[in-house]
Amino acid sequence: MGLKAQKVGTLKISGVIEFVGNTQTVTSIKSSGVGVYTPRNGAAKVDLGLSCSLDVLTLGPQPCVGAIVQNFPSLNIALGSVTPITLNQASDGSFTFANTPGQSSTLVTGPLNSLSVVQPTAFTLTIGGGAANYGTTSVKGSASQYDVFPPPPVSWIVKDDGHHAEFSLAVTGPAGNSRATVTDTANGTTLATLLVDKSGTGSITYTATGKHFAVSNWLLAD
Repeated sequence: MGLKAQKVGTLKISGVIEFVGNTQTVTSIKSSGVGVYTPRNGAAKVDLGLSCSLDVLTLGPQPCVGAIVQNFPSLNIALGSVTPITLNQASDGSFTFANTPGQSSTLVTGPLNSLSVVQPTAFTLTIGGGAANYGTTSVKGSASQYDVFPPPPVSWIVKDDGHHAEFSLAVTGPAGNSRATVTDTANGTTLATLLVDKSGTGSITYTATGKHFAVSNWLLAD
C-alpha cells in the first residue's frame, strides 16, 4: 500500500523458517524467502529474495543476503544482483539494515525474461537462468527499517569501480525526501540527479542534455 492507502502493487512470497534449539530455548533462527513484486502501474515485475541467519541469544550484527532481478525492456536486458546485508538488533527490539564496509554485491546480466532469484539450498540465494557476470560493486549504507517507506536517516552509496560509476542516495528530514546522483568516477562528472518525495514522486535530470523527466511511484519496481 502507498502513503495514502492506495494499492501500489502485489508481492507474492514463498519461504521457509527453521528454529534451532530445544523446547525450552530457541538459539537461532534461519529464514529465507523469494517472491515476485508486480507493480500496479504496469512497470516491470521484480524478483526478490532475502535470507537471514539470526543468533537470537546475541545482540549485534546478524548476517543476511538480499537478491534482486529486474527486466529493463528499454535496454533489452535483464539485470540482477546478490548483496550481503547486516541486520543490527538493539536491546529494545529495534533494528536497522546496513552494509558492512568491504562487502560487495555480485552483478549479473542476461536476455530479457531469462533471470530469476532462486534458492539452490534452503537458505542460500543466487541468480538463475544462465546469468553472465557483469562485475561487483562496493556498497555502504543503512536504513532504520526494512521498509518501502523507511524513516530517515537513510543513505546508500553503490560504487562500480570496474565501470567508473557511483550511485548515491540520501533520505533526510521529516518529509522523507530523497536525493540521488549518478556519477562518473573517472572524471567526477555528475551524470544524473534524482529528486523525489516520500511517495516516490519527482523528477530526474540528465546533466549532458539538461532534460528533465517526471518520476512517479519510485518504489521497488522503478
